[in-house]
This record gives sequence, C-alpha cells and structure tokens, in this order.
Amino acid sequence: MDGEPKMSQVAISHASLISTVDAYYRAILDLDYLREDEVQFPPHRGEGKVPLATAQIQKAGLTPEAEELLHYLPYVTESGIEPYRGSIGITPGYSEPVTCLKVRGGNYSTDGRRFGLDHEAEEVSLPPWIISVFQGIHRDANCVFYDTRNRTIAELSIYEPTQDAFEMNATSPEDLIGKWVQNLHTLSLVPWRDDNMARGFECLTREASCPTNPERLLSMMTESMGALTPDHLDADPAGSWHHVRWEDLSWELENAKECHNKYWAKRLAFERAGWPHALDKNILRAHVGELEQGELDANDEFWTEVRKVDSDWRANNQAHNAKWREIEKEYWRKAAGTRGM
Repeated sequence: MDGEPKMSQVAISHASLISTVDAYYRAILDLDYLREDEVQFPPHRGEGKVPLATAQIQKAGLTPEAEELLHYLPYVTESGIEPYRGSIGITPGYSEPVTCLKVRGGNYSTDGRRFGLDHEAEEVSLPPWIISVFQGIHRDANCVFYDTRNRTIAELSIYEPTQDAFEMNATSPEDLIGKWVQNLHTLSLVPWRDDNMARGFECLTREASCPTNPERLLSMMTESMGALTPDHLDADPAGSWHHVRWEDLSWELENAKECHNKYWAKRLAFERAGWPHALDKNILRAHVGELEQGELDANDEFWTEVRKVDSDWRANNQAHNAKWREIEKEYWRKAAGTRGM
C-alpha cells in the first residue's frame, strides 16, 4: 500500500520465521503469560523504544543477512528477562528468551553464541549463519536455532551442539513455532504464571512426564479409572511393555493422572475468565491466585499439623512428604472438577 515502508529482501526471504515468532509472542501476551511491558515488537527504534544492542550483535560475528534479520524479531524487555529465567522458560521446551535489546541482562553477545560441548569437551559456537531464537542454559532446556541459509529451524537440547543434529531436526518455523501458536489458541497448551514468575505450560499429555506412551496411559485410565492389574501388561500385541515392571507402570499412571488434573484445573481458570470469546485478564489472575494460594494453604495446614503431632518430624520427613504428595494430587483432582480423574 502507498505510504507503507518497503520490506527489505531479508524480511521477505525470512517472512515465515518473522511471522511465527511474532505470532508466538502475541499468543502468550494474549494469554497473560507475557505482560505488556515485558515485550517489544519491531521496529526497535523511535520514541519510547529500547534500541538494539548493536555493538554486542556485531561482536557476535554473524553474517550480514543474519544480523539484519535480528532487527525484525520481537524481544523481551529488561522487565521481561527475570520471569522466564531458570528452570521454567518462555517456551514449552523450557527455553529462555533471547533478547537483542540494549538492556541490563541482555544476552546476545559472543557468550550467547556458545552452545554446549563437543565430543572432545571443547566449547562449540554457533555458525555465523545461524541465529538463536530461544536459548537453553540448564540441564532440561532446549535451544531453538534458525538457519538463515536453508530457512529451517530446529529445537535441540543443550547436549546436541552439532550441525548434523541441527539438520536431523530441521523443520519449518510453521511446523515448530506455528504448532505452539495453534496449541495456545486452542488451549491444548496452557501457559501459567502468577503475579511474579512464569510457571510453565500444562498440556493433556506430556511426554516429559509420561515417557511410556502417554496417549495409551490415558486411554487405559479412561477405561478403568486406574483400576489396572499386572495382567494388563500382556495386553500389548507388540510386546513392547513386557519389560516394564508393574511398580513403574503404576507410578507412570499416577503421574499421568496428576498431569491430566493440573491441565484441566488450569484450563478451567481460563474458561471461567471468558476464554475463548473474551478473556478477562483480571478475572484470570484472580483464578490463578486462588488456585496457587489454595495449594499453599493446604501445604501450610498439613505441615503445621505434622509438627503438632510428630515431635521428630524431621527424621520422618520422607514419610510426611509422601503423604503431602497424596494431598497435593487430591487438591488438583478436585480443582479439575468433573474433568478430574
């Protein structure tokens, strides 16, 4: 349209990445996982905008194309760094945000280009044509990298710092980040945060928590409501479960049920706040606060009672922790309402 600035060739060439990353940040902003003052969308210049950390970006040694591409992506602001730092992150893969803004705590520099260790225990840096979209800096986190040459993206653990690993996992931005956006819009993926910190994402089946085929676990639970016996281990015609001990399977079932209940309890908070038609963030925050405070109150009540009746409660801490876990599971089952199991 007349009067609109002309898009650069870099922006046109990498429109898929730019649009999906933009859509992801807007989705978590709409669902209150990200707050208004915690993100800045491009252009990163003009009144009220924090400029890019140009000097640090140049030191990273990127190709001119990769360096220019950084200008078209949204970034968290200084106030948006802390809520997603640590073991939770800003993505379903527990990644932390990457910010190229000139802010305290900004992480786009030569240090930010280091990525894990190779087989010789030597530090590996990203090639100059790859940009870091989301970073993982702790044990369970994933990194998300974009290859400007092939216009592909890959989500890798911090233990896969090779070009071969990238190419093996490479996909399109729509297939990775686009699916996150879709799952957020349908609340198949529920983002959760309290007043101060992000608390991660809940989904109906989480392979991280239920690695032994979570879909089947939930299907079996739906049929029997957990009343399984060891005889069910022989029900798999492929025989892939013959090596699983009943004790392990029972733990997986209980863990899957807890994941299910937490997902529905937290999703209900969004539904009661008006999702999907008109989400009222103030009502949502009230429901989030009630759920979080309810769990804290139950915890305080339990341990207060323990200290009253058990003078040697520290020595018996393991048994008390096991009891608290049962109470905690029951709390989330009730919070899930009719959808709990």
